[in-house]
Amino acid sequence: MSAFRCPVCREPLAENAAGLVCPAGHAFDRAKSGYVNLLRARGGGNHGDDRLMVRARREFLDGGYYEPLADAVAEAAAAYAFPGVRLFDAGCGEGYYTARVKDTLAARGFAPETAGVDISRDALIAAGKRGRDIELAVASVYDLPAADGSFDMLLSIFSPLCLAEFRRVLSPEGVFIMAYPLEEHLWELKRAVYDEPYRNRVDSDEREGFSLLSRREIRYEMTLRGNDAIRNLFMMTPYYYKTSRKDQEKLDSLAELTTQAAFAVCAYRKTGESAQAV
Repeated sequence: MSAFRCPVCREPLAENAAGLVCPAGHAFDRAKSGYVNLLRARGGGNHGDDRLMVRARREFLDGGYYEPLADAVAEAAAAYAFPGVRLFDAGCGEGYYTARVKDTLAARGFAPETAGVDISRDALIAAGKRGRDIELAVASVYDLPAADGSFDMLLSIFSPLCLAEFRRVLSPEGVFIMAYPLEEHLWELKRAVYDEPYRNRVDSDEREGFSLLSRREIRYEMTLRGNDAIRNLFMMTPYYYKTSRKDQEKLDSLAELTTQAAFAVCAYRKTGESAQAV
């Protein structure tokens, strides 16, 4: 059986020779890279991050610049894991954090069953290369193709939050782990691009339907050597497509940049009253 359910009739999905199929006969072919497309709104073209942004993110992350964050997310997951834990990444992107958490839990004997979704097909093509034992699907975090209570742990790393859906797919007392940037994250990069840079907005850590278990801040300076690394970092941020070409060109002459990295990693437990069906 698949970790996913049919986006049309909500019935369980099972493996067949081509991909996944439900009892009603709705079938979803598996791409060569391993994912299935379970996105209900299937308008023309791709959705989410494009190939250029995915490549920039993959190259930057593989350079180890965000490794302290990946380690912190994996440690937070390990603190609440148990043997056979069912792990779900809601907005997995190209799979960097998904694979790190899965591998960390596996190394500690928890043998997690792991699945992830993202709205970008290009991201999932890259994610498939990080681990064929991660079940992947194109889907929105606002309409997760998973049954009620089907996962024990959910990751949301720099992804949109849909707390109602997160509560729905988590088991009773399931754990939700998220990471987000703090006010000063990438401040020096912003100063290099913008005449009037702004600090990130940070909201309350309260999440309806969840109780906060732990919160950890990760802060360090990272030095990017080479213009490719600098541009990859900028291209993987939300700023890239919102910034004029004139401002983007300010990075072209930079061969080295030292900037702050600042994140918060929070772990939450699904609470009883608000965990009822939504």
